[in-house]
Parts: sequence; C-alpha cells; structure tokens
Amino acid sequence: MQCDKFFEAMSKLIGEQEFEDDLDSTFQFEITKDGKTSIWTIDPANKKIVKGGVDDPTCTFAMSDDDFMKLMTKEAQAAELFMTGKLKLDGDMGEAMKFQSVMEGFDDDEVRAKLQSKL
Repeated sequence: MQCDKFFEAMSKLIGEQEFEDDLDSTFQFEITKDGKTSIWTIDPANKKIVKGGVDDPTCTFAMSDDDFMKLMTKEAQAAELFMTGKLKLDGDMGEAMKFQSVMEGFDDDEVRAKLQSKL
C-alpha cells in the first residue's frame, strides 16, 4: 500500500520536526485497500510513528489507501472526504482537528521533497 511507504518515510523524519508543546494526542490511521487494512499511529509528543497502532488512540481515521494519499498530497481536503463518507472518524473531533498542525510540521519544501522521493 502507498500509505505504508508514506508512514515509513515519515517515521524517519518525525524526530526532526517541532510540534506544539501541549500536543499529546495520538492519531491512528486504519487504511484499507483490496480487503487489507494497514494500521499506523502518529504520536507527535514522543516523535514516533507506530506500525500496528496503539491501545486507546485519541482519534482514529479510517479511509481507503487512495483517499489517504490524496489527503497527504493535498489533492483532497479532510472536510471533503469526511462529508462524503470517505473519511470516518472515531474519537474527539476537536482533537482530530489538531492533526492539521502535525502535518504543517511536514509542510516545508525540503521535507515534502524527501517524502515525495520515497513514494
């Protein structure tokens, strides 16, 4: 799955990123493709990404591999995917909104180029 390549690349870069001091949420992703599910969790406070997920994540996002890649490459917006039922959320919506600030840490040109080269 493309999401696996994305998370593997991101896991090598997360230690270099700066996040808000009060961000202690964990963001779990359940990504599906062809009947298979890949689960990854982003833990910004500890600057790590966990394959296979964690117990009791703050928020869980479920979507297809294609929609996940569209979201990460900014071809689609989270609100659009959510409103059309392509993105499902389990957990606190307010905490889920904090995920945008996590992705902003990966949004400079140098980091984006490193991620794109791995896909």
